[in-house]
Amino acid sequence: MKAPANDYLPDLPPESQITRERHNLFMAEVGSRIVVSAAIALALLLPFNGAMSRADALLWATLVLTTSAVSLLVVSFYKRHRESESGKIKKWHAINIGMALTWSGLWCVAPYLFFDGASTEKILVFLLVITLISSTPSVSMGVYPDIFISFITPLFISLSLYLIRFHAEQSWFIKGIPLLTLCSLTAFSLFIHKAQLNNIRLRIEADIARRDAERANRSKNQFMAAVSHDLRQPLQAASLYASLINEQGDAPSRELSEKILTAIASGGELLEQLLLLSRLQSRHFSAKPQPFCLDEHLAKLINECLPQAQQKGLAIHNDVQRQYWLNTDPLLFDQLLRNLLGNAVKYTERGTVRLSSHHTEKQLELTVSDTGIGIDPMRHDSIFKEFTQLASRSNDAEDGLGLGLSIVRRVCELCGFTLRVDSTPGQGSRFTVALPLAEKPSAAPASEGAPLPPGRQLRIIVVDDDPRITDALSMALVEWGADVYAFNSLAEALADLPGADEMNPDVMISDGQLANGDTANDVFAALTSRWPQPVPKIVLSGNSRGQHEQTFNADALLLKPVALPELLQRIASLCAPDTITRA
Repeated sequence: MKAPANDYLPDLPPESQITRERHNLFMAEVGSRIVVSAAIALALLLPFNGAMSRADALLWATLVLTTSAVSLLVVSFYKRHRESESGKIKKWHAINIGMALTWSGLWCVAPYLFFDGASTEKILVFLLVITLISSTPSVSMGVYPDIFISFITPLFISLSLYLIRFHAEQSWFIKGIPLLTLCSLTAFSLFIHKAQLNNIRLRIEADIARRDAERANRSKNQFMAAVSHDLRQPLQAASLYASLINEQGDAPSRELSEKILTAIASGGELLEQLLLLSRLQSRHFSAKPQPFCLDEHLAKLINECLPQAQQKGLAIHNDVQRQYWLNTDPLLFDQLLRNLLGNAVKYTERGTVRLSSHHTEKQLELTVSDTGIGIDPMRHDSIFKEFTQLASRSNDAEDGLGLGLSIVRRVCELCGFTLRVDSTPGQGSRFTVALPLAEKPSAAPASEGAPLPPGRQLRIIVVDDDPRITDALSMALVEWGADVYAFNSLAEALADLPGADEMNPDVMISDGQLANGDTANDVFAALTSRWPQPVPKIVLSGNSRGQHEQTFNADALLLKPVALPELLQRIASLCAPDTITRA
């Protein structure tokens, strides 16, 4: 039976919620039971038409219609004032017992109107009708067996007494039918009551568990968002300082700084995977498909993996010759392919990692294959579970947490990709993903260019609430040859920035979320009003990929920790060709 819409309060104790649910279930169906009972009571006139007088028939119809009208007016009052009356459970329980006794009294009158001169067959018909009326609603009335028993007890006892007194000629079996029916319906009602109560309790416990899980998931997401921002801040500062050491130091210092940068990059990638996995597990995370050119993404992702591959003496071959356009979420696609390429390089000691493709009219099958250690066919399913490594290399700290393929699987499920694995131990692996193709736009967006030729010195505004980042970023940009105006809040920038008559900035860089509640959008809106010309804007965000609930009004969005060369490349691409001079 379908339960009515719940109006119980989620913070009530479970037993109170069960009481409200029983009340709601009963009140939702009592009106329809009244209508059905009235219809059957009036229809009973048909088989007894010749056995009763016109006056008795008119009296019966009047009693039925009056009782039904009063009952429906009571139910209608409850429905009109449900908001204020639904909490008065004891009051309405007493009213429902009163209505049950009223209807029972109505049917107690029936034998005196119907049985005068009635045959045994018609008496049995009456008993059958009474039994059906009593038993049909007992499933819903099982939530309140006392109301149900209040209805059937007077009815069947009076009916049995009437037969014993006024129809002594009837057999004891017929005279005993009402009492047997009373006993069986009472037992059935108590049984249904136990089942209904258990069903309601399970439903409420499931609802409480669901709400607790949703609350825990929201808390987890809030915690992960805070972790994302707070951990990326020191990683960003450390990355910038290490980049400065790499540029300014001697050979041993550069070698050490490269190791530091590698460690920071690994830590940033592990953090990114943990945060992305958390987002993918959330019900509120969704893919945002859009057309994009595959070539540009392949080039970027291959370049990311090249240093590690070259360090191991591996070659990465890109056999995707044709320019394809895909229609899917570019951020999720990047993460999927980044993980597949990263795993291929990680678990291949010699040979090659290869990208290849095969297309149909609507799909592109992109394959990442390697000549690595391979995977036992018995493990083809288990490798996509969280914290599962492809091989037993627990002493290798660079193996990460075993989240790469788990994220691949979740991205495929979210975006509707088909993923196939073909691998044999010692013979390498092939991971194939079926991706939706898109029509090439009439005007494809231009790709970012290389660093621009020398020109005048850049003036850059930096706003970040972490002094470590503003300090490190200022040092790096000054070393690059820029004039830097660094601030730790929007208020500082508004108070100390020169006006348009003294300087015109070339680029503005802001943290996505400042400590006092200001966002990069607030920074850009407040500062750009000072200058008549548009100023390129870059956001350095501490949030995870796809975690930006608001859209930043910026020309570029970079995720911390961003490598200094990537930041300088983005600054260069946003400035006019004659604006840069390197120190």
